[in-house]
Amino acid sequence: MLTLVIYSILRFGFLIANYFYFDSLNSSDIALSFIKGIRFDLAAIVMINLPVMLLLNLPLDLRKKKWFRLTIFFLFFVINLTAITLNIADYGYFPTIERRLLWEPYTMLPDIIRMIPGLISNHYVLFISFIIACCGFFLLTRFFYLKIYGKLNLSFNYSSGIISFLLVICFSIIAIRGGLQMKPLRLANAFTYGEIGPGYLTLNTTYTVAMSYFQEQLPEYKFLSDKEANEIVQKMIKADDEIMLDISYPFLRRKSPNGQMKKMNVVIFIMEGWSALFNGSITGEKTFTPFFDSLASNGLLFTNYFASGQRSIEGIPAILASLPAVYSSSIIGSIEETNKIRGLGSILSEQGYITSFHHGGTTGTMGFDTFTKIAGFMKYFGKESYPDLSDDLMNDSWGIHDEPFFLETEKVLSSFQEPFCAAIFSVSSHDPFKVPKNRISLFESYKDESDKEKTYRYSDFSLRQFFKKASSEPWFKNTLFIITADHTLYTARTGFYTSFHTPLLIYSPSLVAPRKTNKVASHIDILPTILDILKIPTIHSAMGFSVLDSTKKRYAYVKYGPSFGIISDDYVLFDDLEHSPRIYNYHLDPMLKNDLSAELKEVKEDLNKKLYAYLQQVTHSIGENKVYK
Repeated sequence: MLTLVIYSILRFGFLIANYFYFDSLNSSDIALSFIKGIRFDLAAIVMINLPVMLLLNLPLDLRKKKWFRLTIFFLFFVINLTAITLNIADYGYFPTIERRLLWEPYTMLPDIIRMIPGLISNHYVLFISFIIACCGFFLLTRFFYLKIYGKLNLSFNYSSGIISFLLVICFSIIAIRGGLQMKPLRLANAFTYGEIGPGYLTLNTTYTVAMSYFQEQLPEYKFLSDKEANEIVQKMIKADDEIMLDISYPFLRRKSPNGQMKKMNVVIFIMEGWSALFNGSITGEKTFTPFFDSLASNGLLFTNYFASGQRSIEGIPAILASLPAVYSSSIIGSIEETNKIRGLGSILSEQGYITSFHHGGTTGTMGFDTFTKIAGFMKYFGKESYPDLSDDLMNDSWGIHDEPFFLETEKVLSSFQEPFCAAIFSVSSHDPFKVPKNRISLFESYKDESDKEKTYRYSDFSLRQFFKKASSEPWFKNTLFIITADHTLYTARTGFYTSFHTPLLIYSPSLVAPRKTNKVASHIDILPTILDILKIPTIHSAMGFSVLDSTKKRYAYVKYGPSFGIISDDYVLFDDLEHSPRIYNYHLDPMLKNDLSAELKEVKEDLNKKLYAYLQQVTHSIGENKVYK
C-alpha cells in the first residue's frame, strides 16, 4: 500500500513537472489517468519486488535470523529507491524525448552518468527534490519495516510455508500480467482514443523501463548520409500538393489539395488471407470470388498490389497507419508501439468523422483493440460486442462467421451519424476453413473444391450480403469502399509473388472511374490514397503515397525471410545486408531463379539506393519517435 501511494505521488510530480505537455487535459482526463495508472503501478511494484516477496515467503525457517531481515530491508530499499530515481529522472528527461524512459538505462548508462553534473546544475530543484525523496523514502521504509516485522508471526510451518510461497507466485503472475484477461498488460494498454498525453500520465517509468527489457526494440539502419537519404525519400513520397514540414521528421508533410473536401464515408474491408490468385478478376482464371469480381468491374482494381507483411499483426499498422512491415516482427507489441503516429482514425476524427474498427474475433486478439485506438479509431467492436448471436454463428477457432458479422456491422454503421470511417476485419477465410452449417448447402455444387476454397466462396458471399443490405441505406451512395486483404494465404505461398500478392479494389462509382491498373502499390498507400480521393487538407506522415498519383514511379517494400525487398512495376530487388543484392523480373520469373544483376547494373544500383534510403528513414523515424509530432 505504501508503494502504491508513493507511485501516485510520483505521477502527480510528473504531471506538475511537465504541465505544459498536459495542459490540454481536463480534470476528468487526469483523474482517469491516475485511476488507470494503479493497474500499471501494481504490476511494476510486484515485478521489481518479486525477489523480496519470494525470499520472505521461502519455505525455510529464516525469518528469525537478523542477517536475513537486514538483507530483506536492504534489498527492498535499493530496488525501490532505484525505481523512484528513474521516475524522478523522467521529470526532466520526458520533455526531451516526449515519452517515458524505455531502454535508455540499459544502453545509455555511461552517457547518462556523464550527464549527471550538467543535469544537477540545470535541474537543481529536481535534484533537491530527489534528495528529499530519498531521505523520506528511507525513513518511511524503516518505520514500516519495523512495524510490520514486529507483528509477523516468526514461527515456521513447512506446509503453510509452501502454500504461502505458491500463493505469492500466483498473485505475482496475475498482478504482473495486469489481470486475467486474454492478453497480458503492455505499454500500449495505457493509451486510448484521443490525445496520447493521458497514456504517458497513466504509465510509470518503473514499468516502462522494466517492460522494455522484455519487449523487442526495433532495429535502426544507417546506409547513407541523412541529407542524401532524406532527399531520395522525399522525391519518392511527396505529392505536388504537399510540403515537407521538418527535416528531422522525414515523412511529416502538410497536404493542401486543390478543390473542396468531400466528406464521404469510408469503409475498409480487410479480408482475412485473401490471396490474389483466388480472384478471377485479377488472374483471368477460375474465380472463387464472383461478387468481388462484379464489384471490380465497376471500380478501380489493382492487379499488382502487395501486402506489406505476411501476418495480420503486420497488415493492420500498414493499412490503418501507413507503417510498413520492414521488421522481422510487428510494431504492435514492440517498445515503439506507444510512439506518436498519425493514423487514419486520428486524421478523419479531426474532420468530424466517427471512426470505428470491427473484428469478428475476441477482443484483445493480436493487440488490435489497443493499436487501433493509438491509430485514432474511437470505437472497437469485437466478438463480445454481439452477445445475442447464437453459437451456430460462431467460428469455433476465431470468432463470428463473416455473414452474421458483416450484417451486424452494417446495422452498427447505419446507426452512426455521417460521416464515418469503419475498418472491418473478417475471420472466416482462415484455417480451419469452416463454412457455417446453415450455409453449407449453398456450396454443395463445388464438391471437388477444398474446404479452403469453399470458405473463400463463403467469405465472398458474405460480402455480397453486406452490400445487398447496405445498398438500401441512405449512406451507401456517399461511401468510399476499399477492399483488400491483411496478407496472403499461407498455404498458397509458393514463392515471392504468391507470398505478397493480394487484391486491392477501390469502389465508389461517383468518385472513381472503373479501370484496371498493373501499377505497383501496397498497404502503406491506402491512407494517402484516401486523403487524395477525398481531398482532405491535413498534416500526415504516411510512409507511402497515393495510388492516384501518376507523377512518379511507384514502389512497394517487403521483408522476405532475411532480406529486405523493393518492388517496382517490373523488378524486385532483395538485399540481406550481408551479400550482394539480387534483382529479378518477378513477372517472368516468379520463383526468382534468374538473377539479372549483370544485365541490369544501373537499375539494380538505383533500386538498391532507394531501398537503403527508405529503410534508413523508416527505421529512424519509428525508432527515434520521429514519425509525427
